[in-house]
Amino acid sequence: MTNVESQMTNQCRMSKGRRSKRRLLRRSSFVLCPSTFDLRPSTFRRDALSLLEVILAIAILGGSLAIIGELIRIGARNAAISRDLTTAQLYCESKMNEAAAGVIDLENLGTETLDEAGEWMCVITTEALDQQQLIAVNVTVGQNPDEFARPVSFSMTRWIIDPAYVAECAALDAQLKAEAKQRVTNAAQSAGGTGGAPSAGAAGGQSGGAPSGGGGGGGTTGGQGGFGGQGQGGAGGTP
Repeated sequence: MTNVESQMTNQCRMSKGRRSKRRLLRRSSFVLCPSTFDLRPSTFRRDALSLLEVILAIAILGGSLAIIGELIRIGARNAAISRDLTTAQLYCESKMNEAAAGVIDLENLGTETLDEAGEWMCVITTEALDQQQLIAVNVTVGQNPDEFARPVSFSMTRWIIDPAYVAECAALDAQLKAEAKQRVTNAAQSAGGTGGAPSAGAAGGQSGGAPSGGGGGGGTTGGQGGFGGQGQGGAGGTP
């Protein structure tokens, strides 16, 4: 009985030692190899992560968040620039259409504020061209540099007819119309005067040829007053 008990006690101690070794191997992720003195991965399963792995994971996460935040900032800035550029383009097209329509006086130009807040400003310049009766109009719309660190601007150039030439053509057209109207009026008046003279001569011939006998001389005189009065006057002077 004593031998049996001693054997059982030894087996229990051996099993306890093996269990403790297994626990130590599970806690460590690497085992030191005595032949080469290097670290090699353990084939045993681990219950948690090591401190090095946690630090690496946090570093990767922080770098990813920093890169994503920078991309978001760049995207928001580009969106704001696109919005401001679209606004500048609309302002520029509006001012160019006003200049082409003659609403803006191109002789007295200067810097103009487009909104009440004073954020947008417009500058219009003109340039002569080799082609006659044409000028180049340059419209530049941009943000106020006093309020924005990186102002956005947009420029547009268009060739239009010189407003002075347009005004000269309009004055010449009005003058030609007035002269044509005066000519028509004078022609109507001259036509009315020519038609009234034969009518007066005919009336004189009728009144001169009415008497008989001694009134023949009157008929002759009356016939000389107009074309119609000549025939009627001869008839009156026959008796």
